[in-house]
Amino acid sequence: RIGKLADALLEAEAALDLSELDLSGNPFAVEGAKEVGRIIASGELKLRVLRLQNCALDLAAFWRLVGNLDDARPLTHLDLRCNPIGRGTRRCWRSQMGPTIRCEVQLSDHPLKAHRQARLDDEEA
Repeated sequence: RIGKLADALLEAEAALDLSELDLSGNPFAVEGAKEVGRIIASGELKLRVLRLQNCALDLAAFWRLVGNLDDARPLTHLDLRCNPIGRGTRRCWRSQMGPTIRCEVQLSDHPLKAHRQARLDDEEA
């Protein structure tokens, strides 16, 4: 399904002025990360914020997504919190790749704890 969404967003006729896209809560895993990576890599979209919280993205999916980041594209915020990406990934990202990329990537060092907190926040709202 995410492949169809990616195709629709990337069609030349579509060229939406979409600045934010929230796909949180969809269990994409690695397969979906490939399609989301196509969306990130597109020069046609004016997407500035992409939220992918709690999408079952692991470390392989993380590198697939951030591998498509480029300062020539308008994406400035990639939210990957509450995903089982792995502890220490944030530190590794910030020290190696983060300083050279304009896009802010948000990660959770403790995804299960962050997931529980997000669920509690939703119940309170």
